[in-house]
Amino acid sequence: MSVPLARSRLVLRVLIAFACGLAVACGSPPSTEGGSPGDVAGEVRTTIERYLQGVESRDTAAIRAAFVDDGRLAWMEGGEVRYRSVDAMLASLEGFPPDAAVHTRLDDLTIVPVGTDGAHAWARFQTTVSGPGGFAFGGALSLVLERTPRGWRIVGGHSS
Repeated sequence: MSVPLARSRLVLRVLIAFACGLAVACGSPPSTEGGSPGDVAGEVRTTIERYLQGVESRDTAAIRAAFVDDGRLAWMEGGEVRYRSVDAMLASLEGFPPDAAVHTRLDDLTIVPVGTDGAHAWARFQTTVSGPGGFAFGGALSLVLERTPRGWRIVGGHSS
């Protein structure tokens, strides 16, 4: 395997881990009524933070809870859809050594309500993978989330 391809796959795994962590962070308490724009931003921010914590702790249940589970999930990287399921994301995360620590920092997180049950969130991010062969990368992240009876869930994401 060429070095660029190996690095691309490693970056993909980290982004998947990030997405999974982001989803865990998004697992805020369920809200069944439409809230004000301020409520949406706070709930979505909490969901994203829980997701990131889930990725850091490799909590697969928390990662799974962050995403929709009805076949609509689409995660894009490098100009194409990379993941259509949480299982595919988790499989990529399993490619990291068990002792590799993954930490993602978001900067300038912006959350815009879409209707009463949707939100678009975006931020700059920096992900650091510690341990043997560690590395860091960053860029832009965009997420589309939906309020469900079980709380906010990620429907789609894009990182570049």
